[in-house]
Amino acid sequence: MAQVNFKAAGTGNATAVSSAITTLTPSWPAVSAGNLALVQVVCRNLTMTPTTPAGFSIVQGPITGSTCRQWIMGKICDGTETGNLSITVSTSTLAKMARIYAFENNATASYTEGATFSTGAVSSSISARPVTTLDKYRLAVTFVAVSDDNALSPFVGETGGDWTEATPEFTTTQGLDGALQLQIAIMASSGTITGGVSTMIAADPWILSAFAIIPASTAAGITTRIMIVD
Repeated sequence: MAQVNFKAAGTGNATAVSSAITTLTPSWPAVSAGNLALVQVVCRNLTMTPTTPAGFSIVQGPITGSTCRQWIMGKICDGTETGNLSITVSTSTLAKMARIYAFENNATASYTEGATFSTGAVSSSISARPVTTLDKYRLAVTFVAVSDDNALSPFVGETGGDWTEATPEFTTTQGLDGALQLQIAIMASSGTITGGVSTMIAADPWILSAFAIIPASTAAGITTRIMIVD
């Protein structure tokens, strides 16, 4: 049995508010067969809908905030993934963002638990959601999206674990500004990580998705929790 770990992130991609482009093309990080890839897709519009790429399934979403919607989509990699992933979005006229993150030592089926989410209107404080794990060696993850190109920091003041920023956030100034961030917390034993706040320099709307990734050796008999909110 091995601890689930964050492996790498690809380069994020964004389109401008007035762009005629209907496809997002985030780059693949280096992956191996069996790794879990999670792509964070955010649309700065409350009716936009991305097409789920081949091989992916929706893990969480759509989660709708005051200015944007977020989806987390997942795929178990076969090790041949390179270049850019193509994600088609239903309209071309508003800003959108996407980034791919890779994980290792994960289950290859039924790989999440404890899903939750939150949204915030115009505020400089982003409040973490609690994530509860049922056994050891999980990795708690929180995907944050902000409707501005703010610098983002890890949550502070949490208990039951330690949120850290997995990789520097992706920001864009194209059209409607935006930022994407992944925070992670190693959960070596069962329990709940709760509390924690991240303070931004500016007050802007935000949205987050949170859950735990299950390790490979404890996946049997656990059902993936898929949350669809509309």
